[in-house]
Amino acid sequence: MKKKKYCIKFLILGMICILVTASIPIAIGEKAEPKSDGSEEAADVTSSETFHFSDCFIVVNGNCNTVTGPLVWIFGIYCPLLKRNFNILTNNGENESITVLVFGQGLQLGAYIGQEHISVDINSARGLLYWAGKSVSSPGNRIFLFCRVADIWITTYD
Repeated sequence: MKKKKYCIKFLILGMICILVTASIPIAIGEKAEPKSDGSEEAADVTSSETFHFSDCFIVVNGNCNTVTGPLVWIFGIYCPLLKRNFNILTNNGENESITVLVFGQGLQLGAYIGQEHISVDINSARGLLYWAGKSVSSPGNRIFLFCRVADIWITTYD
């Protein structure tokens, strides 16, 4: 009986920690912009690089306008009972940047810090996802994710 009470208290404390963590703003320094001499510049995305990780833990934190997949949201929190696939996309929008940390087996590590143009395709995820885009309490584009995944593909764009 006491074990059940402790589990419930731990679950409530964990949910509160996730909500507090997701509501803290990220402090990112401003990037220096090159001076323009009035000539036209081609600023199109020209190259991309894709990284694959398997059987790993992933932590995502930042601001993102697009999260897709078969997700059911309850006040901005998604806690899957079944493994699901979904996609997180930042597309160089205003106030969009995320940090992705990948912890795999052995020496399989990845860190993508402050990325403004990145796509994260997640396959068979189980864990917690908070996205303020579906939240009633704190609307915005804040995202926090902690889960174990079978496969993940991270594509960065220049």
